[in-house]
Amino acid sequence: MDMFDLSDSEEEEEDISPEEMPLDIRVVLEREMYFVGQDITGTIIIANPVKRKMRGIRLTLRCRAEVVWWQTKRGLKKPHKIKHLNDDNLLYTEKYVVGDGKVMVLQEGKHQFPFSISLKGKKKRQLPSSMEFPKGSARYYLKAELDWPWASAQEHERIVSVVDPINLCDVGDALQPATFTKTIKVGSALARKKIHIAGRLEKLGYVPGEEVLLHVEIDNASSSRISDCKIQLVEVVKYLSSDNHLETTRNILTTTELGAIAKKCDLVREKEPLFVPVVAQSAVSAVEFMKITHEVSIVIQVNGSTKSVSQRIIIGTLPTKNSYKRFNHGTAPSPRVCMWPYSHLTHLPFPTVTPSPPCPGVDWNYIMCLDPEFQLQNVCYQFDRKKAIETFDDLSEADSADEEGDSQGNLSDFSI
Repeated sequence: MDMFDLSDSEEEEEDISPEEMPLDIRVVLEREMYFVGQDITGTIIIANPVKRKMRGIRLTLRCRAEVVWWQTKRGLKKPHKIKHLNDDNLLYTEKYVVGDGKVMVLQEGKHQFPFSISLKGKKKRQLPSSMEFPKGSARYYLKAELDWPWASAQEHERIVSVVDPINLCDVGDALQPATFTKTIKVGSALARKKIHIAGRLEKLGYVPGEEVLLHVEIDNASSSRISDCKIQLVEVVKYLSSDNHLETTRNILTTTELGAIAKKCDLVREKEPLFVPVVAQSAVSAVEFMKITHEVSIVIQVNGSTKSVSQRIIIGTLPTKNSYKRFNHGTAPSPRVCMWPYSHLTHLPFPTVTPSPPCPGVDWNYIMCLDPEFQLQNVCYQFDRKKAIETFDDLSEADSADEEGDSQGNLSDFSI
């Protein structure tokens, strides 16, 4: 008898419930990560100890975005907590891998059923990358169910790591330079002096693994010592609940210390590197109630106070074209890891597929209970700082004659 045979039920079979004699069902994914628009592929493996009836094997895929947090409200008698929530099923699709809902017979033995299900959303609705934040997430759930005629279905659910591929060549602001400045007054009202902080970025679009090359100038014309100065890359996530409450989390991704600055002195740093780790894309916000942004900040400590100035940048999947030679080149990731979506483009810096570091505040134990095998994956490039500095200088010389302004100030106000 073919152990993989699923025949129509032509004779009475003994009804053996899953509770009486359970079987084992597992979903094995073919790849570690998938891109929006591709097909999720894998195998459903079933170990069935006894011949029994079923209606078929049903596969469902859904993308659920959710934000949730609790707020303590102080009433007249005692404090109480209010739950703020917003959620949406951005994708829901189902299909029978085996059968069509009519009664069939599942033979005894171990069975393997390959499957394929599409990662495509509704028209004009973009699907997000997988994301895990302290107060929100976007998750792709893939569930295989054995549909029984008389009992609750037996199932196995996986969480799938999905990336929405964003080519920064298609993002209009990615190559825009920016200068961001702030002037701080310190000292008494009669003898106030100024601290001028300025930063300059050659562009706004970056990818994980790349380094932001930041020009920094701090002119301390005051009589106060700046006890600490640093630059930071910060991930900011804003969550909006269905009752229009707004919550924000800030996660410092990278910090570079620049040291103290004496009074009446200045600090100038050229091409100061700030590493972009593996993070979610912020070039496009596909979830209306969860917005991700990334900021480059210059932070100082003076007279016990923290002052800062920031510039928003854009994180994508494929780097800007003028940045290609800043990365080490290689081959596309193995098909066992992912199907690289840019196979039609040549001479690209190919990335590795890398697990995302856990974001502080995320309940990863809960996620592991849902799927112990899940890893949040993203793409990351191997950056070459020497090549990048050479390219930076060439680009700056080529563009200097045309630069008249920027996103937050005038370039003539800040020169390095």
